[in-house]
Amino acid sequence: MRLHRSPRSRWLGLGVLLALGMLPIWAISQNVQPSPTATPMDTSKPAAASSSEEPYLFQVSSTNLPTTLPRWWAGKISPDGKTLAISAGNTTERGEIWLYDFPSGKFRSLIAHKAGMRQVAISPDSQTLAAAGFDNTIYLYDLKTLQIKATGVGHTGSINSIVFTSDGKRIVTGGLDNSVRVWIVPTNSPPAEKQPPPSFAPFAVLQGHTNWVLSVAVSKDGKTIVSGGRDNVARIWDMPEPAPPGKLNWKVREISKTIDAVLNPNSPIIVTTPRKVLNGHSNTVEAVAISEDGKTVVTGSWDMTAKSWNAATGENLKTFTGHKAGVWSVAISPDGKTIATSAGNTAATPPPQPQMLMPEPPIGSQSFAPPAQQTPQFISEVRTWNLADAKMIAEHPRHERGVSSVAYSGDGKRLVTVAEEGSAKIIALDGSSAPVVLRRALNAPQQIILAVATSPDGKLLAAGGDGKQISLWDIEKKEFRGAWAAHDDVVSALAFSPDSKTLVSGSYDRMLKFWQVDQWKPGDSAPPDRTVAGHTNWVFAVAFSKDGKYLASGGYDKLIRLWDLANWKENWFSDAPQVKVLKGHTAGVRALAFTPDSQRLASVSADRSLRLWRVSDGDSIGIARGHKGALRAIAVSPDGRTFVTGSEDKSVKLWQFTAQKDGSLEAKETSDFGDLGDMIASIAFSPRGLTLSVGLFNGQVLLLDPALGKRRTVMGGHTDSVSAMTFGPNGRLLVTGGYDRTMRLWEPQQPPPPPILTYAGHKDAVNTVALSPDGRLAITGSRDGSLRIYDRQTGSEKSHIVAHAGGVHHVTFTRDSQRFASVGADKVVRVWKADGGKLAEFTGHTDGVLQAAFSPDGKLLATAGKDMLVRVWQTDWKPGTKVIKYFGRELNGPMVASLSGHAGSITALSFSPDGKLLASAGADRNFRLWEVAGWKLKSEIPGSATNGEYAALAFSPDGKTIALAHNQDQMISPCGDLLQQQFRNIMLVDAATGKPREGQQFAFAHNDWITGLAWSADGKNLVTSSRDMNVRLWDVAGNRIIRQFKAHEASISAISLDPEEEMVATVGDDRAARLWNMSMQQVVARAMVTGHAGQIWFAEMSKDGKYLISGGDDKIVRLRTALPGSETFKIDGPFPAVYSVAASPDGKLLASGYGDGTIRIFDSKTGKQLVQMTADKFRVWSLVFTSDSKRLASGTGDWDNPGQPGTVKLWDVAGGKLIRQFTGPSGTIFAVAISPDGKTLAAG
Repeated sequence: MRLHRSPRSRWLGLGVLLALGMLPIWAISQNVQPSPTATPMDTSKPAAASSSEEPYLFQVSSTNLPTTLPRWWAGKISPDGKTLAISAGNTTERGEIWLYDFPSGKFRSLIAHKAGMRQVAISPDSQTLAAAGFDNTIYLYDLKTLQIKATGVGHTGSINSIVFTSDGKRIVTGGLDNSVRVWIVPTNSPPAEKQPPPSFAPFAVLQGHTNWVLSVAVSKDGKTIVSGGRDNVARIWDMPEPAPPGKLNWKVREISKTIDAVLNPNSPIIVTTPRKVLNGHSNTVEAVAISEDGKTVVTGSWDMTAKSWNAATGENLKTFTGHKAGVWSVAISPDGKTIATSAGNTAATPPPQPQMLMPEPPIGSQSFAPPAQQTPQFISEVRTWNLADAKMIAEHPRHERGVSSVAYSGDGKRLVTVAEEGSAKIIALDGSSAPVVLRRALNAPQQIILAVATSPDGKLLAAGGDGKQISLWDIEKKEFRGAWAAHDDVVSALAFSPDSKTLVSGSYDRMLKFWQVDQWKPGDSAPPDRTVAGHTNWVFAVAFSKDGKYLASGGYDKLIRLWDLANWKENWFSDAPQVKVLKGHTAGVRALAFTPDSQRLASVSADRSLRLWRVSDGDSIGIARGHKGALRAIAVSPDGRTFVTGSEDKSVKLWQFTAQKDGSLEAKETSDFGDLGDMIASIAFSPRGLTLSVGLFNGQVLLLDPALGKRRTVMGGHTDSVSAMTFGPNGRLLVTGGYDRTMRLWEPQQPPPPPILTYAGHKDAVNTVALSPDGRLAITGSRDGSLRIYDRQTGSEKSHIVAHAGGVHHVTFTRDSQRFASVGADKVVRVWKADGGKLAEFTGHTDGVLQAAFSPDGKLLATAGKDMLVRVWQTDWKPGTKVIKYFGRELNGPMVASLSGHAGSITALSFSPDGKLLASAGADRNFRLWEVAGWKLKSEIPGSATNGEYAALAFSPDGKTIALAHNQDQMISPCGDLLQQQFRNIMLVDAATGKPREGQQFAFAHNDWITGLAWSADGKNLVTSSRDMNVRLWDVAGNRIIRQFKAHEASISAISLDPEEEMVATVGDDRAARLWNMSMQQVVARAMVTGHAGQIWFAEMSKDGKYLISGGDDKIVRLRTALPGSETFKIDGPFPAVYSVAASPDGKLLASGYGDGTIRIFDSKTGKQLVQMTADKFRVWSLVFTSDSKRLASGTGDWDNPGQPGTVKLWDVAGGKLIRQFTGPSGTIFAVAISPDGKTLAAG
């Protein structure tokens, strides 16, 4: 999410005509992620986390996984009757072509595409497959080798229909660019390996439809084309013939024809008059067909009818009625006696289902499941009719969803139907055999997610839930593989085998199923499986031992079954593996986990206990109790020493077992994270044990530090219980699933963009930083007592001042950037000029001064610190000054006021934007709001032992809200009891009342002390810094983190923000000061170009990349260096507004076009005008030099009359003479381009 940009910080891209106001140059930083390094686990607790070992600061906004496979669109049978091809695709995301043997329906091959494939066609000799779709391109494949032979380019919108002529020499297409195009089929063989396929272009374009063309058909004699479209009509066209070859002429071409012209020297024939227009449908004509004799046309429409027409006269012959939804496809039988139609659409969508908790079943219950989610009711119809009398012959087997395609076999004996859900049927029309059903996998159901698992090789992710299906993803590609019907009841447990080849599922139907996912082929609707019975009630949990020899399962029958897979694997088809039944729990077994050595098994139950079992003999060897509620989750650390349990009592506990003298194991609780806010639904250890992830019933995901017993991060995204979670095997991926029917993918933070500048030089830790509001300076203050003033643009040091006898604690600028103040440990307040000259010095504080704040007008300076007083000073007071009036009061000395009331150091201080309020807060846990007029206390939030300390505060830009950084360390009683949990919160306070806003608090905002915060210019975002070395960007309204990154190698002491430039400066104990782009994108500004007083209409980079030329409404042309630096020169004669600029390739000339129609050419080194031409009476919108810099093309047009043709002129640069003039297409010429050889000119 980008922060709001003020007018001063808007941007535009080079060469794009955008009227904005300034121009940054961007450099892309490399997005390099450090690879994790394995570290041994040799301590009794999990190792402490570090960013170099394992990422744990995951993106706090997750992404949803894709849940749909490409939609099936159309099926075509090859003329030799051996192949069925089906097109599939989801717009521009993913496309496929499925090939089956016909009529057996045996899967043959799958061709994958980056973009969706909408239609397919097979040549008359059955040797070539043509496919087209959402990327506007035709693909010709050799049907035997599946190699691409050629690609057709010409449509400017998706291609919805494609068909071969009966001689195979031409292709006709219809597309969303409202056109029908005719192509000559190339006769080349597939290109050599690694060579790109040749391209071909249409020789004719049929224009006449006023909306999308959705279908085309060609008569058998090749003389007639039929098209139908979104404009509710069908059109009958005569087949055009190619024009004889011609020469490429120098002329202006419309942009819509440029691609065709480049690929085919002969511009396509344009046909605008059809032979007949078939009017009669009241909605979109989705489908057309023409009989083999060319006499009859059939159309299908969204008006739920089909119609037959006389192709010669255009007369409507018959109307076929009865469908309950729009007709998507029509086909005429080879003998011309019958037609087939298909129809479908979504008829009803159910209301959202209420969220619910899946309870334990009552004792003795045999079956329970949440209410099945209501599925949409789809209309799916396939019918055949007599063509002569429009009477229905039969209604054929339906699909689950709308049938988008219907086709006859060559002998007319079979009908192929294709439905959008990914199924096809081969129907014997005489009823002699049952339909052959082709079925790909299912789309993922919208189900409550109860189980997730990632394969140990990191390639696959599986999920199951109340939809009774299992969904599978390729997690490396983030691509959905498909779903399948898995059980007769809820899928409640999943686990992958150690070799990643087998997925085991457990269900409320009491069954275990073993799925061979490594053998799942695209043509199979589900992987091969084996079913194992044994449990007498619901199965809640399954787990593989790491050596793959055992599978454990547990459920509501209170039993654990330990299945011996070692021998069963050798005899896969035996009924079931040998099993040991482990007894001991007195309530349902909710979760299971093996130790890494495969020697022990841990289980948790609703009986509130954790049990440890020896795998070799199935004996119970240890038990841990301590929770006050049912246990729902278990995780084992990678070293096998620590066991983590999650309970309905809202707590997570860490346990270790130690051997006793009698050989028994005693459980000891080693850590408790306290009340986590809601019941625990799921737990997962990261692969190296450095992070513990916890899912709560309220939808939150917590990241905990198991070594330190601290919370790290709270991540929101789910809206209901997070019932399942798993880490990827390398720890760089976390997947969660919940009762909100969503799966979420959490990934670690990307490495931060490099700082724009790093300011170095201090000999000790840097305590404070300030950015001047005018964007020129950055000032840092250090524990070494010095101030350093830097140029923000170049990073160079301008001045070094030994300012204080002790450390510098704070620096702050006035709004006009002319002065700044510094305070420090020497108790002195000093005011300086921006260049470092000292203006004033105030004394009076009796201890170190920690904070300073200027009033908005700069006349007052408030300071505060360790002496617990707020003092206010007149910044322009000088000895001998008698009286200064401020807010109606007469002031006689440098100190205006001394405000008492705090009982500890004051660490935060700020004036409101209107200067009427002053806020202070500190280590005494008190927040106070003062009225400047009279210096009266307006309100306060009194401190208490559990309130924590305030470290920073800031008013929002509108002055209505105050953000407070609120820190609290753990408080332990003398007897060792935890009195107060550690927290690092941000509180929002209503400035009008001085009271906290209800519910507006960012809990656990950082993992260590919050040291600074600042608002964005629009008040929508907060930026915070912390001793945890991280900077975080917050969405205030959404109460969530947008971005976070590690800014320093030690604690961050302070931040300073320039909300106008979106720059944040950070300083830290690593003695560094850094400047960052606050939008936190992976691109950072290398140079920010300003100076224009009005809109910039055009900007161009010189060919050598060294200079940037811009022009705009301020009537000035500016030439600048592209790298950070000053303006080279500006051209600001008495000229009109500048609308276009261009630099000659040889770097010697600069051309500019003006609002009065004139063009001026300047010497690029001196700015001297060399020649002036008058191009038009209208604005000059575009300019371009030829590659030899000798000629210049200009484009003009009347902005107020877009229907008038624009003008392109070609000029001799040396003499300013007109060489040639072209009249362009209707409308202003906004862009001109000249080919590198100087022979072709394009304009639009």
